[in-house]
Amino acid sequence: MTIDWYTFYNPETGAILGNLTASNLEYAELNKPDNTSIILGQYSSKEYYIDSYGIPQLKPNIPNYDFVTFDRSTNSWLKDTEAAWANIRQKRNALLLDSDWTDTASAVTRLGSEYQLWQTYRQALRDMTSQQDPFTAVWPIKPGDTKPVYKPIKFINPIIPQQLPTTQI
Repeated sequence: MTIDWYTFYNPETGAILGNLTASNLEYAELNKPDNTSIILGQYSSKEYYIDSYGIPQLKPNIPNYDFVTFDRSTNSWLKDTEAAWANIRQKRNALLLDSDWTDTASAVTRLGSEYQLWQTYRQALRDMTSQQDPFTAVWPIKPGDTKPVYKPIKFINPIIPQQLPTTQI
């Protein structure tokens, strides 16, 4: 008996959701998740999407960037602004927590002339989400440091899709 690989995917978006093995297509159809379609072969969601005709397509080169989503209709990577803002909020909250010690009644005495610098820094952290674009957001510099803890997020938008080197699965 031969066992084959099958890939199931969202027919609306072309997103590959997973793979399974089965002895025949009928068995694979019975075991795939609801509201998905299935094709013969094993395809990785990182490298492939399924086009509107049900044919696996190699995604263009993934930008060197964490906050992107793949758009099948344009065959390109798009900025994921919501994920980028969530990342900024998470980092900002950690920096605020890390500097909470500067925002106590005794901090005025302990910090002396640096107290106002810390208050300005903490306000700049709270204002991070007021900036226009998470991909160009500028991080404040912590008092005593010479550069920001985080650099702006860089997004490289591949205008011309490039093929990833692949190995056949």
